[in-house]
Amino acid sequence: GAIFMLQSRYLLMDEQAVQTSVGKMNVLTFNVKVASIDAPSLHARREASPANDLAVLLAKDIQQAPSTSYAVIMSHEWFEPYIKQNGVRVDERWNGRFFNSASQEQALLSYLTAHPDVKHLYYVVMQEAALQPLVEALKKQAALECEQSIEVAAGQASLMRFDVKKHGSSADTIPPACVD
Repeated sequence: GAIFMLQSRYLLMDEQAVQTSVGKMNVLTFNVKVASIDAPSLHARREASPANDLAVLLAKDIQQAPSTSYAVIMSHEWFEPYIKQNGVRVDERWNGRFFNSASQEQALLSYLTAHPDVKHLYYVVMQEAALQPLVEALKKQAALECEQSIEVAAGQASLMRFDVKKHGSSADTIPPACVD
């Protein structure tokens, strides 16, 4: 789990096994200034992960949509390698794509204003209590068209598609499932 996420983001420089009083422990050294080498073994491990299922759903939902017609935000950085591996464009110049704090709401609205061709906003989010206020704020700003949840190693994760051209609602309605 955690080691794989680190290997997906950073270059593994060294790995050593150390014997301790409680057993063997692996010590890994990563260069956090250098991106990982996206080896076929990482691709295969990502494809086998339940988190990849959300990225596949996202890719299917977007299909051949022009890349300017959607934006993708994520609650956690570790979703990004899965999303990219499935051919979904992510605006890497925009730090706001990692949407996990109420302080980012205005920046998100500014981004959408600056990109008027964006019709759909996709949020790949862990279902954590701390993130629920962000989800509720998005639901008030834009219409939630669909939602698909899946169990991943870290808990429950969801893919949500919002239509930013339609006003949201504070009503607690259950949206249909996204494309499966």
